[in-house]
Amino acid sequence: MKDDSLTPDQERFMLWLEADDVEGHSIADGEGAVPAEWMAERQSVEELGQILRSHLPGSLEPSSSVGFNESLRKRLAE
Repeated sequence: MKDDSLTPDQERFMLWLEADDVEGHSIADGEGAVPAEWMAERQSVEELGQILRSHLPGSLEPSSSVGFNESLRKRLAE
């Protein structure tokens, strides 16, 4: 059922929700396919994420829970 109050983008998103495919993977090549500019934007975001992740250490060790909690208490008291 078409809802005339929705924009085409909103209508497409609602179809994805109904198909339980919010990201649009299963209908990307079919009718109502994801616009090319959306896929280009998604690719750019994935590339940016990879760049950012490549500049971070592989794992970050949490600080001492006692020291962390104390510093948090001090910041909240300010």
